[in-house]
Amino acid sequence: MTVDETNFFAAGEARHAVRLRPDWAELVEAFQELGPVEVRTENRSVSHIKRGEFDNVSFEGPIGLVLAGDIDLRLFTHHWKWARAVRSEAKDAIEIYDGYGRCVFEVRCVGRCDAQAFVSLVDAFAAEEFESVEPDELPDEPPMQVEDVDDETAASFAQAWRDMEDTHEFFGMLREHGLERHVALELAPDGFAVEAEDGALHRVFELAEASQTPIMVFVSSGGCVQIHTGTVRVEHLDEAGMRVEGPNFELWVDRTQLADAWVVEKPTVDGIVTSLEVFDRRSEMAFQVFGERKPGKPELEAWRKIVAQLAP
Repeated sequence: MTVDETNFFAAGEARHAVRLRPDWAELVEAFQELGPVEVRTENRSVSHIKRGEFDNVSFEGPIGLVLAGDIDLRLFTHHWKWARAVRSEAKDAIEIYDGYGRCVFEVRCVGRCDAQAFVSLVDAFAAEEFESVEPDELPDEPPMQVEDVDDETAASFAQAWRDMEDTHEFFGMLREHGLERHVALELAPDGFAVEAEDGALHRVFELAEASQTPIMVFVSSGGCVQIHTGTVRVEHLDEAGMRVEGPNFELWVDRTQLADAWVVEKPTVDGIVTSLEVFDRRSEMAFQVFGERKPGKPELEAWRKIVAQLAP
């Protein structure tokens, strides 16, 4: 399947789209002109939705940050392949895709969004020429197993875990040791990663709601990490799905796609930082939950009481 967008705003069409230039930093900075928007970041099992305005945008090479209060993003543009603007009866939106044809994230005009600014943005970034995109096929490789890791690598990784001073070191540790995240948790030093009890993925939100503990919910699409910080409430729960809401926030979870969850502890200069990490049936990360925290401050005691109820 190839992707070829034309006829944006053409009269009489039900849905119109136009390819945008891949000037990623400039495009994200231009989102600041739109006013209120809705940002969606998804993976196989979770959709993370935030409403707010773009502000405080910065880039260092292919890595971008949006620190605008409600809109809190980490952007990895080396995963981005192409973008389009879409106008239909359902939505006016900018969609950004990776090389596999997956939407990295989507910015929708909602509420008081400036419609004229949206049109002006599309005019400014419309690609004069482009080639049709042939999405790559996702590799269908079995997940890594602990048995694939030699003893020396396992021991080195466990020691690096004990020596951590910042949670952001973890990704580099995975890359250095050639580990997938799920396997890494199985190789953690004793007590640093424990498989959570059944039901932990909804219990964490129910306990946070009951205690009004502010939490942080991270969802990654590969090319974007989107974060909610604040209180939450569980609005819907059944065997197939769950919906969690908070101020300017929604989380939709397909529970049929999830496999397991882990309570994970990482050493930092501010003390232990604890998270609940939830994985899908391919052993890939679905989402993470932390207690609200800023660098230089210890973890919330209320959050520690919550995670203590999730591990066996």
